[in-house]
Amino acid sequence: MSLVSHLNQKLSDTACLNCRTPVTLSPSPGMLTCPACNHTYPVFDQIPLLLQDPEASLAAAHSQHQALIDSNEKWLENVRDASRRQPERELLGQAIRAYESNNVYLKRLQTSVERHLGIQKIDELKEEDRLPKQYDLEEGIVFSHRDWCWSPGAEAEIAKIANTIRDVVTDFADDVDRVLVPGAGAGRFACELATTYDSCLAFDYCVYMAQIFYDIVAQDVTLYKVNLRSNVAKTEDVVVEDTLSLDAPGDDRIRAALEQGRLSYFITNALDLPFPGNALSAIACVYFIDIVPLKTHLNEIRRTLKPGGLFINIGPLRYMRGDTANMLSGEEILDLFRNSGFDILADGTVTNTQLTSSPVITSVLSHNFMFVARKR
Repeated sequence: MSLVSHLNQKLSDTACLNCRTPVTLSPSPGMLTCPACNHTYPVFDQIPLLLQDPEASLAAAHSQHQALIDSNEKWLENVRDASRRQPERELLGQAIRAYESNNVYLKRLQTSVERHLGIQKIDELKEEDRLPKQYDLEEGIVFSHRDWCWSPGAEAEIAKIANTIRDVVTDFADDVDRVLVPGAGAGRFACELATTYDSCLAFDYCVYMAQIFYDIVAQDVTLYKVNLRSNVAKTEDVVVEDTLSLDAPGDDRIRAALEQGRLSYFITNALDLPFPGNALSAIACVYFIDIVPLKTHLNEIRRTLKPGGLFINIGPLRYMRGDTANMLSGEEILDLFRNSGFDILADGTVTNTQLTSSPVITSVLSHNFMFVARKR
């Protein structure tokens, strides 16, 4: 039995997005089916797509694959030209091989989408302008490197955040069973919480992040970082081969948690969660509160948390995209939660660089906004 097959064993007590009936979706070949209305949700490469328009999200992933492939191809053209002019620089040959290897991997992910959806359908969805807005794969993939390379610097920061969440749950909650991690991305924080809590539910809106995570669960993945434009001191840090692995050296605690079926990782929309009301003990929001419109997201947070349930936030308030009306200060966020039926139990900052695993000379120190709110 593959480790991937252990995922989503506790993805129960859901709610159908079509009929809104609290149900446990029944597995069938290639899909999940609502027993109340027979509405189906596709399972893509073993990843449940609990969405109103799953085809559009698959097409968006295909588009993001292509965008990064194209970006890599432009770099390849530049590096090949430089290598012709400076053939003595072996470093340029390493960069060429790195970009080529990354594109082979990205094309494999893209081909999986094509097999499931078909190029004609993908093109139709693009022409109809139905592709949802998502953050770029080029932005997201760096967190897979940080989360699964087990570098000492990255591990210290991951532990700091995960332990902060565990500590506040211990301080403010008596019994926590189901923990939701929205915007789970590369999956590391969800995996960390799965080692502590019996059922950790994690989701992302971007299919490509789930693809990479599921690949890492299945087997080690080799990807390269190329830092030609970065402020790098050591030549060995310009082209870096990373082995993304579920297991730390000599430590299989995450693998053990997954084997016990403690983690579910699926695709859904934070603004339309597939859960009935009062279903969750806690929501641990890491690097996500500034990604989606908070006022709408808060409706789903309040609806799905049990009375007394905790909402824990750790992350910057960078607001790199979206409507200016949704760009709230920390104090405005706290007031919004208070006025929406929550008590603020703690607030402060958690400081890190976010990407300590990077070898570049410069880094940004982030004083992440942290608070804990309890639903009344």
